[in-house]
Amino acid sequence: ELNAIRVVRIWRLIALERFVPAFDDLAFALRRRGHQILQVLYVMSTFWLIMATFNWYFLHNEFVEESEDKPFAYWYADCWFSML
Repeated sequence: ELNAIRVVRIWRLIALERFVPAFDDLAFALRRRGHQILQVLYVMSTFWLIMATFNWYFLHNEFVEESEDKPFAYWYADCWFSML
């Protein structure tokens, strides 16, 4: 009996009807502010790429300074890995 009640409560939580108004609100915001959201996404991803490249360039040969008992050369050996 308790398992059935738990299942019904879980179904109630994941019912799609509860989230449809949120999807409509998201679609409305994307229609109204989609261009601005794309601009912000572009600026943030550009900033992220510049900072990752900056860190890789200055730290990929750094064997003296350490982070978590490993030199920065280990963490920034690969430019793609430095983006994490």
